[in-house]
Amino acid sequence: MSTLAILLALGASTAEEAEVKTDEKTAAPVNELIETLPHTVKCMKLQLKSDFLRWGNTWKFRPVEGQEDRFVSKVLDYYDEYTHAGSPMPWLKILCEAHIAFTRKEQHDQY
Repeated sequence: MSTLAILLALGASTAEEAEVKTDEKTAAPVNELIETLPHTVKCMKLQLKSDFLRWGNTWKFRPVEGQEDRFVSKVLDYYDEYTHAGSPMPWLKILCEAHIAFTRKEQHDQY
């Protein structure tokens, strides 16, 4: 079922009413999150390059086991800084941490 079909089933009568961006040529719904991926990936690459200069490949030497707890702990540290010190949430760092965890899990036999 398409995104538009789902929104129409939920009560929207048109794509405009459902606030779905559509492709002008095909009238197909456009996934705006997918459209932002090139920019997000570019930002992640810059962050990962900066992290590499500081940390090198140390991410490879952390065990896969327990990484979920380490990830959640790190995000909670960021949240604590956000709530108590007024620091902005470092979404890019969180994305990069998630990417590292995903890469470790998906490719752990290689490290």
